[in-house]
Amino acid sequence: IKAVWSSPSQRAFKTCRLAGFGSAGVKKADLAEWDYGVYEGLTTRQIRIERPGWRLFRDGCPDGEAAEDVGARADRIVDE
Repeated sequence: IKAVWSSPSQRAFKTCRLAGFGSAGVKKADLAEWDYGVYEGLTTRQIRIERPGWRLFRDGCPDGEAAEDVGARADRIVDE
């Protein structure tokens, strides 16, 4: 194995190492989790208390990434 791509998060990269991929692990910024902005750490239920009917892909996250941004990151990974 030449490389095992990982999210840049400590948790994901540690899992990569624990799985035995050690030096093959490569952090890729484009594999980061969706940035939920001000909704970070909240559940869908909690968000809907403030915004009834909220849908991630339709409504997005204030100060976070839009679905198009996440899709562009995924496209870059697939292309690579």
